[in-house]
Amino acid sequence: MKLKIELDCLPPSVNHSYRKRGRNYGMYMTEKAKNFKEYVSWIAKKARRKYKFTPLPYDNKFYRINFEFHFKNRKHPDPNNLLKVLIDSLEGIVFENDRNIDVSTTSQITGKEKTIIWWER
Repeated sequence: MKLKIELDCLPPSVNHSYRKRGRNYGMYMTEKAKNFKEYVSWIAKKARRKYKFTPLPYDNKFYRINFEFHFKNRKHPDPNNLLKVLIDSLEGIVFENDRNIDVSTTSQITGKEKTIIWWER
């Protein structure tokens, strides 16, 4: 079983995805992050049907999911800050719960902004 999801953009950085409501009111997700989550959900569901993929169960195993970030140039965000919204977008579609996900990231400068998510048994 395998799954490959290709996005023609980068996720918003966690620094640009959440804002404080006020002194004592917690955080809220920005419109940009909400739109990104909706886009990723749609693409991931399409890929899940294409590969006949069933979501990875929430059990005692850890599943390694690979994330590849392609950047336009050397001025790019920290790849670790790109994972939060991306992983949250995939929860319930690619895996039941992100607690048992082991993340592997690679980054490269290719002249295009792109994100590739893949998993293979």
